[in-house]
Formats: sequence, structure tokens, C-alpha cells
Amino acid sequence: MKNTSEDSFYLIAHNNCHYVPYKKRNLKTGAYGYELLPEGNGNNPSAAEYTEDVGYLIKRVVVDKWLVRAKALSGPQKNQPNSVGLSGPEHPTRRLIRAYWISPKLQHLTIPASYI
Repeated sequence: MKNTSEDSFYLIAHNNCHYVPYKKRNLKTGAYGYELLPEGNGNNPSAAEYTEDVGYLIKRVVVDKWLVRAKALSGPQKNQPNSVGLSGPEHPTRRLIRAYWISPKLQHLTIPASYI
């Protein structure tokens, strides 16, 4: 079983480094999957949701602007886990991530329902 979303989805930092969400186990609860963190909960795993569904991962990070645990593929933070999310006017402190890549077969997940 694949442990990352690299083939389907990753986040792109301002330095063009790719941050790839990865699956992990919560040692307290035993929950397993991509660790998704709602706004205002930082790195608090007790507030996290875990999913193995890459579609759900994409919706939470891109549409709902949640954070996700991810590892950098290159650069000074290579392989270090970080909670990252999309930056923008509503999240001005998230300066690291500027964009994302989604596999063409999953891009429909980010289209608002009113456009479908």
C-alpha cells in the first residue's frame, strides 16, 4: 500500500519544493491515514482527522483550507514532517505554501458544486 499522495496530490512551496502528504499512525488512538488538522489546531494530533482517501484529503486541504502533515522532497527540510496548508488572504501566516498539484483525474474534486 502506498504511504504518500505523491502521484495524486502535493503542495508547492514558494521555493518550488514539493511537500507530499504522507500516512501516519496516531500512537494514542491507533488512527491511521493522512493527518488533517482543522484551522486553529496547529500540530495537535488529538484534534486531527485521519483518512486514507486521497479525495477527502484534497477536499479538506484545498477546499476547506485545513493543514496536513507532509514531508518536503528536497531542500533544507527534506524528509522532515511539517503541518502545511495553502496560504492566501484568509491565512496570511501560511507563507510557505503557494500552490498545489492535483492529478488530472482528481481535479474535479476542487470544482465548486455550483459549477457542475
